[in-house]
Amino acid sequence: MVTYEQFYEALRYALNHLYDPNVQRTSPLAAMLGIHSASSPSLALQQALLDGISSLERQKDVPANPALRRSYEILLFRYVQQWSQQELADQLGISPRHLRREQRAALEILAQSLCEKYHVS
Repeated sequence: MVTYEQFYEALRYALNHLYDPNVQRTSPLAAMLGIHSASSPSLALQQALLDGISSLERQKDVPANPALRRSYEILLFRYVQQWSQQELADQLGISPRHLRREQRAALEILAQSLCEKYHVS
């Protein structure tokens, strides 16, 4: 059984290496999500992470949620577009320390979303 802390750390590591197929191929997160037996586990994991981040973007039929929108933006710019923490903090007009707190919260939201979607206990 995987602990939440192990899942969270595997998620964080996989996001930090989102575009590195060698890291993605051997990531324990693929097994945790049940996609390790895909024909290309590295691509499947990368797509699962990108889809997970995209799922946080507001859908038209769901009322606006500023916290969810902020989490989406942080994950998008930090991991998908690979901005540094300093660049993103400057863009958002917050300190890097405040960004790290918000980034942890965004990772928590993404972790919960992925756990629900892939039935990770």
